[in-house]
Amino acid sequence: MTTNTGETVSVPNFYRKAQSNLARKQRKVSRKQISSNNWKKAQNRIARLHQHIARQREDFHYKTAHKLVKKYDLIAVVDAERRAEGKLKY
Repeated sequence: MTTNTGETVSVPNFYRKAQSNLARKQRKVSRKQISSNNWKKAQNRIARLHQHIARQREDFHYKTAHKLVKKYDLIAVVDAERRAEGKLKY
């Protein structure tokens, strides 16, 4: 995302950072007997990791939006492809 002043906001890759941890937990699940209590606990750990990643992303978006709203009076969304054609989409 880029502002009209040229300031860019890079999006952190939360999922990419958690991928190795997620893969390890999924390998552990694959070794469990399906529907056993240990399998359910391992599945729960994976679900919690996915939820953690989702909450990190949501928090980043909220904080970025809040920072932009405080900084600028007007915020407009422009589709870059349409802008190249000469048609602005707000």
